[in-house]
Amino acid sequence: MTSKESLMAYWLHRAVRELEYIQCVENCHSGLCATSEGAEIVKQGMAVLGQTDLADEPILPKEPTVGTLNSWVLALLAAGRWYAPWELCREIQLRYLTMTSDSSITARLRDLRKPRYGSHLIEKRIREGSRAYEYRIVR
Repeated sequence: MTSKESLMAYWLHRAVRELEYIQCVENCHSGLCATSEGAEIVKQGMAVLGQTDLADEPILPKEPTVGTLNSWVLALLAAGRWYAPWELCREIQLRYLTMTSDSSITARLRDLRKPRYGSHLIEKRIREGSRAYEYRIVR
């Protein structure tokens, strides 16, 4: 495969993933299906590359999924333990090999309280002997 074909395969792969995401959102929120026009565009692009099935996708580096940091914070808090933001940062770095900041963690905690992210009840308290806040999910 030439570099031009490889680049085309990469962008086709991204377009397919975007259409799958749009279809998922439409199915979840309004009960509608993705348009046949969008499916036809994907089929035409696959034909250009000589692909007949999505199983023939090019091997590409994985991109982070939407809400990954939210899911990691939720997974850590699900144990019921109290965490300070910097402790969550450290745990995420050790478990998932990803650097993040305290402000990013507190933003994800705010997100998890919203209906869009599950309306989780997250308690906040001041740590004993400190001015730092710590958080946990109430079941």
